[in-house]
Amino acid sequence: MSQPQASLARSRRWRRRLAPKVCLSLVLPMIVAISMGGVATGFERYGLFIIGLGLVVAFHEFGHFIAAKACGVKCEVFSLGIGPRMVGWQKGVGFSFGKQRNESAEKNASGGIGAVHPDMEMDPSGKRSAPVSGSASGAGSGSNPGSGSAASGPATAISTLAAPASGTLTTAETSRDESVGRTTKMGETDYRISWFPLGGYVRMLGQDDMDPTKISEDPRSFNRKSIPQRMIIISAGVVMNLVFAMLVFMYIFRIGVKFPQAYVGDIAFNSPAQKAGLHVGDLVTSINGSKPHGFLEWQDFRMAAALGQVGQPVHITYVGWKHHRVHQVGISPVMSPESNLLSFGAGAMVSLQFPNWHGHELREFYKEFPRFKGLKPNDRIVAINGHAVTVFPQLYQRLQKANGRPVVLTLKNKNPKIGVHKITVPTYLELRPWVKHLPTIAGMFPRTALDMVLPGSPAAKAGLKAGDVILRIDATAHPTVQQFRAAIKGNDNQVISLVVLRHGKRLTFHATPKTELGVAPTYDFAHPVVAAATGKLRGKVAPNSKIIAVLIGKRRFAVNSWSQIVTLIRKHPGAKAQFVFARGQRPVQVAFNKHVVADANKFMVKLNLPLEPEMGLQRSHTIWGAASMGMTHTIKWVAQTYQTFWGLAKRTIPFSKVHGAVGMAKYAYDIESRGFTYLLFFLALISVNLAVVNFLPLPIVDGGLFALLLLEGVRGKPLSLRVQSAIQIVGVVLLVSLFLYITIFNDFRLFHF
Repeated sequence: MSQPQASLARSRRWRRRLAPKVCLSLVLPMIVAISMGGVATGFERYGLFIIGLGLVVAFHEFGHFIAAKACGVKCEVFSLGIGPRMVGWQKGVGFSFGKQRNESAEKNASGGIGAVHPDMEMDPSGKRSAPVSGSASGAGSGSNPGSGSAASGPATAISTLAAPASGTLTTAETSRDESVGRTTKMGETDYRISWFPLGGYVRMLGQDDMDPTKISEDPRSFNRKSIPQRMIIISAGVVMNLVFAMLVFMYIFRIGVKFPQAYVGDIAFNSPAQKAGLHVGDLVTSINGSKPHGFLEWQDFRMAAALGQVGQPVHITYVGWKHHRVHQVGISPVMSPESNLLSFGAGAMVSLQFPNWHGHELREFYKEFPRFKGLKPNDRIVAINGHAVTVFPQLYQRLQKANGRPVVLTLKNKNPKIGVHKITVPTYLELRPWVKHLPTIAGMFPRTALDMVLPGSPAAKAGLKAGDVILRIDATAHPTVQQFRAAIKGNDNQVISLVVLRHGKRLTFHATPKTELGVAPTYDFAHPVVAAATGKLRGKVAPNSKIIAVLIGKRRFAVNSWSQIVTLIRKHPGAKAQFVFARGQRPVQVAFNKHVVADANKFMVKLNLPLEPEMGLQRSHTIWGAASMGMTHTIKWVAQTYQTFWGLAKRTIPFSKVHGAVGMAKYAYDIESRGFTYLLFFLALISVNLAVVNFLPLPIVDGGLFALLLLEGVRGKPLSLRVQSAIQIVGVVLLVSLFLYITIFNDFRLFHF
């Protein structure tokens, strides 16, 4: 075969080899671009997060890389991603796909990676001599595997090892291009992209996190550098993570991103927020005298409580909603009975905007709540019962005065085809947050109803549904919530019989609780029917008695729900009322004393309508302002991460709140649905967390290596290689065990298996 024909054959073989890999290299970025364009499917969302997390880790490794280069350490590989080499570039070789030739040769040689090449000879000192002319081989340096120059593609790498007077090995790295007969200097670093985008790594001569014994006598090896230089290299990754976070925050705040502002949306019963005088609609503007750039976010207010201390007040400044007066108070957080976190007992405020749901989400909402079918995506509430409302506190106050009756909502839509329209929706009486025990209403217990039935639970399998009113459970007729719970608790793995009222029909079901029945019982607020009475009313009001009216003075108020009764108690504190029942039940006298009123204030009236949170645009109109906000947020999240660890140590933050990679992927999936900007923000938070966690004094991570360097400086010599290896092994076992525990017991719970 002539030389032109041979060249043509080689060219065809290269095209066949490269074609599928080039196509894959083009397709992967296209998938990412589609995801960034806002049309990501569920699978693409997870993929986008994995790539983003890989970039965060790669940025960390880039910090190690540039610091090592600056300190004169030989870097053999810089990889984006882990696993087998997909594509890479090396000076003197150019771009190439797949494994490097020296890697393949070393793996095929006896002894595996780093073995002596068959064409090499050993000099009397035990070092390798140069291979015979024309052979391509890896120039392993020290005991570090896969180090040295690599050739891949049409060019052939010739690595020559020499033993200079110093007794160390040097590598004369050259590459000969046969097509032009020119010899060029060959780069020492293979810049590659590996197949799995789960981070990255830097392979430095004389350094291996997993095997401290892999050292080298080469003066350019990591282990031959001074302690300050090694400290710089070790800590550079953490620094780059903080730089990455700051740059991302800066970009986000320059283009603008919406976050919930620190408006108070609800107040838990008997909570620190209630005792401090906060009301729905109040705006918190600063915490402990620190006023942020832009506005204070709700997350800052919540974290100030979660990371605080019991009995130690947090000083806040807030603006009252009604009179716009500035107030300064100290609030001491307490443990929330709902979240098991320290809390002030205040919830974030919502807007008057219905979500922009479409497709499956909207169909599921209509199916679960058919009473809201008149709502359209992006509807905004502009009036309630003819009274104009512009903010949520106005809607909240009108609801509390609705007397338990349905309300007429006037809605306005941006779509001109929909425009302004009205719907009538029911109101609901609910317990305020942090109410520990279900209170009576005027000394009477309403009937029990099912607020929720868990999918796949024994109750769901038996046919029970949310909204069912419990008429009987086994032998107990018209049980109270407490009696209902006791009946379930005492019948584990035994069949129980339930008679329920559903849409006016009596139905019977049989269920077998497996520790739990899988339901959330509450009061049947919709019907003023008594399950039991207490105190002075015991024996005077029979179970299943229906209240039809309440007499206060000379006025008679017809009632058809417990909501109306609660409203009457609030409007007439201290009054003496007479309750009138149906079916010949004798009326009873009830005094609306302070205890009755206090119980009535444990309830609130709601619409049970999903509304978007009240958002504000965090944005700086200058680059310097955005940089300042980026730096402030980075410092804030670093401090909060350390405070979180302190809270875990004090057990004020439960360990169940800690999540790993699987949990982060779930959160990222949910966050990406709000927009790519929010995913960027989440990745910046992960970068901050990675920086903090990576610099903890733990084995394997950078902080542990930094601690060993400090110890080496104090002792004047490093720990023995055996001790270092033992530390690394223990660290790996502990970290892997911790990862598995968090994944199994914390992360998987987020998926509701």
